[in-house]
Amino acid sequence: MPLIKVLGPLELSIAGRQATPRGVRERKLLALLAINANSIVATERIVDALWESPPNSARQQIHNVVGALRRTLIPAVGVELFTDSSGYQLKVPAEAMDALQFRSAVEAAETAEQHDRLDDAVRLLDEALGLWRGGALRGLDGRVLTNAATLLDAQRLTAVERWAELRLRLGRAALAVDGLNEMLAEHPLREPLRALLMTALYQCGRQSEAMIVFEDGRRLLAEELGLDPGPQLREAHRQILHAEPAASAQPRDSQAEGLPERRRGQDPGSRSFLPRDIAEFTGREDELRRLCDRPFEPNAPSISVIDGMGGVGKTSLAVHLAHLLAGDYPDGQYFVDLAGFSEQAEPMSPMQALNLLLRFDGMAPELIAPDLEARSAQWRSSLAGRRILILLDNAADPTQVRSLLPGSAESLVLISSRRRMVALEGAAALSLDIMTEPDAVALFCRIAGPERVAEEPEAVRSAVELCGYLPLAIQIAAARLRERSSWRVSFLVDQLRDYEARARILAAGDRDVMNIVAWSYHHLTERQQRLLGLLSLHAGPDFDVCATAALSDLRGHQVEEDLDKLFELNLLKQHVADRYHLHDIVRDCSRRLLEATVSRAEVADAAGRLADYYLWSAGSWCGLLSKTSLRFAPEVERRPESARSAADAKDAMRLLETEFRNIIATLRLAADFELHSRVWQMMRTLHPYFSALNYPAESEPLFELGRLAARAAESLVGEAACLSGLASVQRTHGSVAEALKLGERALALSRQAEDRVGEVAQLVNLGVSHWTARDLDRARECYGEALRVARELGDRQLQASLTNNLAIVSQELGRNGEALRYFLEARSLGGQSAGPGAETATLNNIGFVSVVLGDWEGAAVIYKQSLELSRAAGVELSEALALVGLCIVRRGMGEYDRAIAYGRAALDLARRTSTYDAEAQALNALGDVYACDGELATAEQVFQQSLKAASARDSARYAARAHEGLAHVASLRGDVGKALGHWEAALSTNPGGVVDAAGAERHLAAPEAGAATCWRCRSVGAR
Repeated sequence: MPLIKVLGPLELSIAGRQATPRGVRERKLLALLAINANSIVATERIVDALWESPPNSARQQIHNVVGALRRTLIPAVGVELFTDSSGYQLKVPAEAMDALQFRSAVEAAETAEQHDRLDDAVRLLDEALGLWRGGALRGLDGRVLTNAATLLDAQRLTAVERWAELRLRLGRAALAVDGLNEMLAEHPLREPLRALLMTALYQCGRQSEAMIVFEDGRRLLAEELGLDPGPQLREAHRQILHAEPAASAQPRDSQAEGLPERRRGQDPGSRSFLPRDIAEFTGREDELRRLCDRPFEPNAPSISVIDGMGGVGKTSLAVHLAHLLAGDYPDGQYFVDLAGFSEQAEPMSPMQALNLLLRFDGMAPELIAPDLEARSAQWRSSLAGRRILILLDNAADPTQVRSLLPGSAESLVLISSRRRMVALEGAAALSLDIMTEPDAVALFCRIAGPERVAEEPEAVRSAVELCGYLPLAIQIAAARLRERSSWRVSFLVDQLRDYEARARILAAGDRDVMNIVAWSYHHLTERQQRLLGLLSLHAGPDFDVCATAALSDLRGHQVEEDLDKLFELNLLKQHVADRYHLHDIVRDCSRRLLEATVSRAEVADAAGRLADYYLWSAGSWCGLLSKTSLRFAPEVERRPESARSAADAKDAMRLLETEFRNIIATLRLAADFELHSRVWQMMRTLHPYFSALNYPAESEPLFELGRLAARAAESLVGEAACLSGLASVQRTHGSVAEALKLGERALALSRQAEDRVGEVAQLVNLGVSHWTARDLDRARECYGEALRVARELGDRQLQASLTNNLAIVSQELGRNGEALRYFLEARSLGGQSAGPGAETATLNNIGFVSVVLGDWEGAAVIYKQSLELSRAAGVELSEALALVGLCIVRRGMGEYDRAIAYGRAALDLARRTSTYDAEAQALNALGDVYACDGELATAEQVFQQSLKAASARDSARYAARAHEGLAHVASLRGDVGKALGHWEAALSTNPGGVVDAAGAERHLAAPEAGAATCWRCRSVGAR
């Protein structure tokens, strides 16, 4: 029996062997499906679990990961991975998964307890808790899995508490103490656990230890949360004091492991000027550890700079750290607010700061030197040989702090600033980012109160997300909720979603998130202020210098200078080199400043420039993806001075993947400003990109947006192009009838506009839809009509492409002689102008038709040409298919050893390049060779492998071809019934096409097993 373990690190074992997937995404998928075992998991949720920022090809990649996981699970008896229209489902027996066993045992314990079988209940809970090997899903990250693991861990805690309560009721307190101690060490702020441990110790006659446990809890709650013990803990304390049977008695989070504790027993010195630490300080364990672990220099003071945007919690972190380390610096702890970024005061000068510090240190005012250099020397002299800590908060720049630094190696200096202080010598920098989601949620809950948020966990997550995970915004929002008893978290979320209301909600007294961010604005030049405002228009995930130059109408070197300044002041973030983004709060603030300082007309012009930039860029990239000469060249009002160019189609796809969400955000911006021509042109431009992605569902509303824009612009050409895109989406997702209707409308509009190029495009799209519907005659008519128009236009490359389409249709209709003529004509029309990929594809098609016609020698010559050209041009798919063709040819000519060599080479190349189409053809070709050579057992194994791979990938065509191969093997063995069964399976499985179906139909219609033949029979010698 396979076993899936999630109560600890993810493990998968099959038949006693370790089978845990190695790939991160495969492990995450298995974990997500396992914790939702026997339930359908929506595709959208899988996307969220596998990616923080999902790529446009996420659904296709999920399909690939599911296929890989399905192959891993094939030997796992009883475990099946099903595909549903809305997602995926992992069916798992209860005995095959630890989480299901855990829940079953806990439920059984509850039943036993209800029937007063307490010993059985304890035994069942022992079994349930014994399944745990550590924290759930340890080692897997991501919001979705972290949340799921948190829920599982919470179930474990609940089970531990119930287990302890039952042991206490049975009078077995001693057996509960060790387990409670262990869990309390992990969750020191969980009051029910602490109350249970107090009770257990008291029942064991260890009253003094129970009181110590209470005092430790009271101190931790005060220091960490600013709270007194709750009613459960107080009641347990009272009952112990009065010698009564103690009752059992939630928030969590402990001081991070490895961080220093506050030195209660040490005298921090008579000169301590640190501001108070805040009770609700939450998280930041990694940052604290980095700051604490920094090695000390033997001959210089230790200097750490904490920089970050306004409201990110720099001061809170620095003050918290200073209190933690105060005991290590007994000769004094000093604090100065340098007011570098302040609305109420001008930045403090070094002279003023030194005056304040020297006065703090006890120097009489009349003794303080009047000039900066002497005053700084006095400060350094007074600190010599002393262990002191200095916190310089809200520094403006390195110049402001240099004179305040001590010379003593025993000193520690903490500096907080919005500016990145790269020019400060000897300083270690920590750029403080926004909070993680778990820490943000914990902070919100701590301030608002656990009882206010317990019933709305999703709303809490939405609230902190809308606060941009910014500590100051979270503090203000949570405090508002706490003070308004009639509010629910969901109401607060609604307020935060509204642009105007959010600014009002995030302001309380002297704490106004928008104003705090705006203070940095005053450190910018007028040009930089304008740029920051314009960047609020860019709603995509990030931007580069080229896009910023177009938006701002500035030169590249000016943009680079201004972006560096904004980044230095932490107004911009950067997760990838040369790409920037705005925090949501900074965007809101910048937008308000833009509205106040820049006219609507100028903003519209900027939006137009940005749209032109992405339209021009997308046009140049998509042109490299277009497979025909039907390339669309968009018209822009202003061509960008600088843009990223693509070297080839692969590079173009990479750039489009990078910029896609920026392009779509700009598309919607253009729609908001009623820039209709740019909107529909963008959608027409993106056709080749969406085609390469197989027209994902998310493209449908975008094409509809383009259609509406084209209608508003009264552009028949644009409306036809967008209707064609909608038709492609419908066809790809199974609505062929709707695709045909949309295609006919698009064709009518192109003809009404007398757009001949558009007419060809609509006819080709209609032909593809008829092909998909398996109406091959109508597809042939559409391609033929499009070819006539292409001839009128004199476009030879287009004629070659359409002639190739007609050849493929003729081949599907079984008209092989006609197909061969079309393929040869297409090759003569296109020559090498269509590129090596098209040339080699045509050669491979000619080779296959020659095989079907029985021209082995001619096919061999053609496939060799394709092989040489493919290798020279580096077209690996064509190379693999040419090798498959040579395998088929050598098999038909009786050269089995050479055929196997070609087939194996094709299979190796296909698997190295993850090209399933070539892999399936290679497997079937090799199976036919073994069948022809009389190695029927080997042939059967190869065809079974091909069938299994086809089923894993939902490939009906290649599953049918595998059944055909198995039918030939059965026929050669004389097993007529089995052969007919495989022929029927091939016919029912085949997705359509005269050629693919003809062989199966001919065999099934024959009165005797050996009375019919197909092209594969002729080559394998089947009867």
